[in-house]
Amino acid sequence: LGISVVMILFSYIIPISPIKEGASNLDGWFTPVLLNPAKRQYEIFALQYTVLWIGAFAVVIILQLYEQFDAQSYMILCTSLAAPYLLQPFVYPMPAERNLPILLRYSFKANLWIAIFSFIGNYWYTHYFYSVLNARYTFPAHRFNDVPIALYFATHFYFVTYHTFSNLI
Repeated sequence: LGISVVMILFSYIIPISPIKEGASNLDGWFTPVLLNPAKRQYEIFALQYTVLWIGAFAVVIILQLYEQFDAQSYMILCTSLAAPYLLQPFVYPMPAERNLPILLRYSFKANLWIAIFSFIGNYWYTHYFYSVLNARYTFPAHRFNDVPIALYFATHFYFVTYHTFSNLI
């Protein structure tokens, strides 16, 4: 409950996307260009990259590459798949936000929110998963709070996808 209150307060202090009065997303799936062009550009980037990271996982699964993976292999896979999202605000800012300071960029704020949300979910709520389902991650991994560190990075890229789809609905 305490974490939820902090997240709600954080969302009021640093809003990720301002909503103009009377604005609606009924005109289409994406944020209207005039309402928030940086958000729309980031949504499109996120969806395009989603195809790539899902494809990479499909290759790992179809070819059963995971059978040969060690802890380092999982770290390399997950950090390299998270890197485009994490580095994008710095290396390749969306055209609509190129001239904005980093702290005002939609892509930076969205990534920061996802990183915080992912960390909290992995650090605290994975143990709920462990106790309720009596489950454990058994693949070889470097661990932090008994959670594979690679999954902190994996959570980032799939949460970006989840949140992008939730914005579109």
